Amino acid sequence: MDFAALLPLSIVSIIFFSLFIFTGIRSYKRRFKLNYDLRNTFPYELNYHTKFFDNIVPNIFLVLSIACSIVIYIFFDVKNLIGVNVFILISGIFLSLLSFALVFVDLKYLRTHIALMVFTSVFSFGLGASNAIGNFVKWQNTQNIYYIILCVICGGFALISFAVMMNPKLSLNIKMDSKIDENGKEILIRPKYIVLAFSEWLLIISLYINQLLLVLSQIK
Repeated sequence: MDFAALLPLSIVSIIFFSLFIFTGIRSYKRRFKLNYDLRNTFPYELNYHTKFFDNIVPNIFLVLSIACSIVIYIFFDVKNLIGVNVFILISGIFLSLLSFALVFVDLKYLRTHIALMVFTSVFSFGLGASNAIGNFVKWQNTQNIYYIILCVICGGFALISFAVMMNPKLSLNIKMDSKIDENGKEILIRPKYIVLAFSEWLLIISLYINQLLLVLSQIK
């Protein structure tokens, strides 16, 4: 698939993902009368206590977005699926599927959720690193500085994913503040940041950043 087809597909995928977040936040606020903040609220909470079809509009946008991403990673260079391209293909598909799963697997399934988080960070790092290597090879073959710039950017996002994976604060040890409301009832207040929740959003967003960088690397 050439750049002229990949770029619109990537843009559509990002638009669908943006619509998923926008409609998901509106649905969350309507259901729970609370503001949703990506810094301290887990992705799965957009579907908390609901079935897929109970929150159908955001979830359809997510399905369409992930489907577009998978198509991009499968067909970005289908005639040359050797070497580093194989790793990009594998990492991209698995990161797409794992990102989708993180939106639905509740923390009550703790081991599954943590396993998903770990594998998501691994494939996010793998995708960024593979993208960086692919662009470095193109730079070696063409000496075009454009590819070395993409290599550095992709490498930077790979390092961010690695830092997320190795972050010592990445735990479920969440300290909540509390206050007493006007009825004398104690209310728990989330901290401004929950590292695990924010990290999950970073990894999901990395899917789309790496996707766009991959598409840009297809410019001949």
